[in-house]
Amino acid sequence: MLWDAARKNREFIIIHVNPNAKSIYENKLRFYDKDLKIPSSIEGRICFLPYKFGEVLPLLKNLYVRRLREVRPHEQNLLESERQGKTPTWDTCLEKYAECEFASKVNFLLQSKVDWNELSWHTKSKCSFNMLMYSASTGDDQTTLWADRVNELLETFSVNNIFISLETDLLALRVYLQKEESRTRNITNITDMSKIFLERYNVKKDHLPKQARQIIKPFIDQLSRFLERCRSVDQKELSRYIEEMKKNYSSEIEKLQSLHQKAHVKAMEEIVTQIERKEFEKIFGGKSIKISIN
Repeated sequence: MLWDAARKNREFIIIHVNPNAKSIYENKLRFYDKDLKIPSSIEGRICFLPYKFGEVLPLLKNLYVRRLREVRPHEQNLLESERQGKTPTWDTCLEKYAECEFASKVNFLLQSKVDWNELSWHTKSKCSFNMLMYSASTGDDQTTLWADRVNELLETFSVNNIFISLETDLLALRVYLQKEESRTRNITNITDMSKIFLERYNVKKDHLPKQARQIIKPFIDQLSRFLERCRSVDQKELSRYIEEMKKNYSSEIEKLQSLHQKAHVKAMEEIVTQIERKEFEKIFGGKSIKISIN
């Protein structure tokens, strides 16, 4: 019945919600003849969500169905542009398919329409984190791939990219972007970058299977602590910072106070930066946040 519907209607899409949805698709729906690998009319047209129906129900209409309704006409417009000899940009289409976890569409776009290396940091982060949560939930063989891609993006938050500047006795946190050393981002940008991960996790955390939460939750906890520390340091008065840090960094704070009297701003910034890098290393358990799938 599903094969017939798919043959008659090229816009036919199925959202299949079941912890075993992918297995059912591979064994019963993807091929007319599994041994001969003859693809069925429904291949690539099932968005299978590996969750319990009752847990994901609140998101079906407001997230998954809505995103699919948004992206389908957009995709058709892009295909029409290609037929006219134009070169459309598929980034938004990729992001929306990743958000509703349409894995076969995401893989198709990455194989034939999109160069991953040419995507922006924000598009990569939205896509890779959504697909990591999905792959970790299904336990498929792409979990490591998406974890590696997320970890590459997280190098942005490496302690070596973190600097503290001094603005009229107020501390200001800055983060240098990878491969863009001439540009910096301030606390507002860092908050926005972190929200890409935090908001997507908070939307989907309640229906993630245990194996997915075990991979994602430690990273989210680290990221939350990182963001909390960023907010704590940024725009803090130097005098207050000195008072808070002198117990754990007595020698560094002594040097800082001496330099402050001589108004050696650059040297002061270097000391505070080194202190904060050590604080961030405590949060990260190393030089940067990393997702581990072991």
